[in-house]
Amino acid sequence: ATSYNKVGDLNTSSGIVRFADNTDTVLLVDGQYGYTINTADNTFSQITDENFPGFQDGVNGPSFCACIDTYFIVNSSNTNKYYWSAPGYFPYAFDSTKPNIKNLWNALDYGEKLGDSDNIIGMIQTVNLLWVFGQQSIEIHKNVGAGDDASGQQFGRMDNCFINFGCAAPDSICKYGNTVYWLSSDKTGTVGIFAADSSFQPQRISTRGVETRIQSYSNIQDAYSFVYSHNGHSYIVFQFSHGTPTDDQEQVTGATWVYDITN
Repeated sequence: ATSYNKVGDLNTSSGIVRFADNTDTVLLVDGQYGYTINTADNTFSQITDENFPGFQDGVNGPSFCACIDTYFIVNSSNTNKYYWSAPGYFPYAFDSTKPNIKNLWNALDYGEKLGDSDNIIGMIQTVNLLWVFGQQSIEIHKNVGAGDDASGQQFGRMDNCFINFGCAAPDSICKYGNTVYWLSSDKTGTVGIFAADSSFQPQRISTRGVETRIQSYSNIQDAYSFVYSHNGHSYIVFQFSHGTPTDDQEQVTGATWVYDITN
């Protein structure tokens, strides 16, 4: 039988927990707070750095995280900002341009979603790029390598990489290979399941019939997705907790749509 060793407790008891690691450290976020696990000795601790989003009271705490070029990246909920840590998750060496030189997180080390007026509701990393999702649009950000200049902006938006389809459900964002999938929405009210690869051209993978069914659900904002493989095929599963259409006489709760990536 498989055995497990408990390393610590979260401050929350519901919702989705996300992980990122840079080999030496695992970062966890639960929507309100952040935590780390030292992979050498399994030491678990809550992040109490004064510059980490939500460290005091969970307000605007991160719900998404990534690790790019050894920088940990987290969003600040209900804002258009994301923050990155010190590279390698080691404290800054003395640098007069850094106001908090001993901290792993710096209040000035942040990026912003500025292409549209919507806040960041989700993020995902693929091919060392950061996809930044809003309800109305998506931006692609990357390591611009400018952390040592006067602006201090290590990460920023890629030129001409702006998608005019947003995200209807933050937990629906997932990836397979270099392709990102999500339940999409836009300013016109369009809802559909989309995919985009490194060309950043969104492709609708749901049919109009599927979209009509999804739009009839009482709530789609809490939909989530995941990927699995079986018998040589890979699938993306979109799960809706409130899948009963308002005009449906059947007493069912929830709905599941599965997309065969292989075919």
